Amino acid sequence: MSLKGKNQKFKVLRGEGETAELEDYDLELDEGMVVLDCMHRIQYEQEPDLAVRWNCK
Repeated sequence: MSLKGKNQKFKVLRGEGETAELEDYDLELDEGMVVLDCMHRIQYEQEPDLAVRWNCK
């Protein structure tokens, strides 16, 4: 099943502590994308001030 072209909604927790809120982002997927790819695309295309912590384990 190909995910290419499928639209997916992501709920991202923005902020810290009691002021944190969930925000919705819609994203068109490409084949082979993982969640980190999606977060980077949201950051690049929709929310340049979105901070994303990541590492490879």
